[in-house]
Amino acid sequence: MDLEKQLFDRVVKFMIDNGIKCDEYVAQSDHVIENAYEFIEDLFNIVEPRLPASFLYADV
Repeated sequence: MDLEKQLFDRVVKFMIDNGIKCDEYVAQSDHVIENAYEFIEDLFNIVEPRLPASFLYADV
């Protein structure tokens, strides 16, 4: 599966799972923010293989 499709599918899943139908809902719903941690981790796991090694292994 290509990167764009993986990212799109994950974003759509997050929106459906959290009942997000408009952008205002995100700010008004604590559960969306709580679930964002797992969502961001999933996004990282999708793009991580494509990140430059210089970024991954740089001192932070």
